[in-house]
Amino acid sequence: MIYKTIVDAVFEQRPNRFIAHCCLQGQPVVAHVKNTGRCKELLQPGVHVYLQDHRQDKGQRKTDFSLIAVEKPTEKGLLLINMDSQAPNQVAQEGLLDGKIRLPLAEGEEILSLRREVSWGSSRFDLQVKTNQRVWYVEVKGVTLEESSQGQRTARFPDAPTERGVKHIRELIRAKEEGYGAAVLFLIQMKDVDRFQPNWSTHAAFGQALQEAQRAGVAVLAYDCHVAADSFTADQAVTVDLSRRAVCAAFSTEEEEQCLKQLDEKDHALLTSIHHGRALEQSKVTQALMKRAAAQIGFPQVTIERSEKGAPICKEDFCFVSASHTEGCKAAVASEFPVGIDAEAIGPVREKVLSRFFSTKEQEYVNSQQDRDFAFTLLWTLKEAYGKMTGLGLPGARSVEFEFQGEQIICNDPSVRILTKRRENRILSVIERLPD
Repeated sequence: MIYKTIVDAVFEQRPNRFIAHCCLQGQPVVAHVKNTGRCKELLQPGVHVYLQDHRQDKGQRKTDFSLIAVEKPTEKGLLLINMDSQAPNQVAQEGLLDGKIRLPLAEGEEILSLRREVSWGSSRFDLQVKTNQRVWYVEVKGVTLEESSQGQRTARFPDAPTERGVKHIRELIRAKEEGYGAAVLFLIQMKDVDRFQPNWSTHAAFGQALQEAQRAGVAVLAYDCHVAADSFTADQAVTVDLSRRAVCAAFSTEEEEQCLKQLDEKDHALLTSIHHGRALEQSKVTQALMKRAAAQIGFPQVTIERSEKGAPICKEDFCFVSASHTEGCKAAVASEFPVGIDAEAIGPVREKVLSRFFSTKEQEYVNSQQDRDFAFTLLWTLKEAYGKMTGLGLPGARSVEFEFQGEQIICNDPSVRILTKRRENRILSVIERLPD
């Protein structure tokens, strides 16, 4: 998709959802905002924006300009984001026709034609794709919300509750049940995104509908885009992660201080009772991190207490949390399924622990590695996380076995999901129970 007559300006304010006041070459101008979403994280006073100039062909327009793209400062540098909510359908159509975007077609299935805005049931879907074998209905969602954390860039949708979006997904499920092809396509209006996730904290029902759709066979796809001031085209498939899980970590005093603001009187009273009249600093931070992680998956009011063994538990039975701390790192995880987390600083192999808690295969693996310390610490974090997830503690660490096949980690318990990450000299591992 190509835009003509693009000019650069500076954003000043957005008095309502339809217009933006900007500064163009020192002069105030009014631009139409082609996106009715909140976009508060994007449209900040002083940011650089790109406007389409309609003064030579204004017609019946009330404004001389349209706001097309915005530069967002991130921890990885400036990120250019297309804000035109009318563009994703056209870009999706172009991408499907030129092969940049691929539906999960059956063997021998080819696209014959494509139509925009087609009614089916009680909904109007963005695209109807006819192949030589069946008809597909595709709902397209433009994504402008991006979150960067610890080197990973995540795109999320929606940025505001969308009952209409939930309705469309329910209709896609029904279309799939009736034999049609069905897909929801998230067109991420930016480049260099690591993954797509539902925005659980904003509208959990939308994420749950997506999970149900995926289980019903509806394809859930995400593609990033090449974005320039005057163009917008689909590029590459992005990992779709529909798990309802969030990991939060603090690696500095400043990050810890920000976390502590989330604690309330009940938290302080709980932690003081656990620690016999005084609350340890690491317990305060991990408590705050667990609350933050729970809020990110849509549970902002969760009550986190402690079990008889001292493990953190949610008073509500729909959220699970776990926490860990080591030198220079405090971390927590929240999930809709049982979960455990462990953070460890890489240190010398503890030979007694290796022989007591590691299986013969695991000992052989550690001893075969050039960096035995890293291999040992990684395995130990996995075992600790598993023990927390099961509630078995050290007995659980003894019973579980991990095997390494290249970069893939295989567990002898097939009902778990494994995540690990290394940051400098620290390793963080998460073990999560898979849904039945």
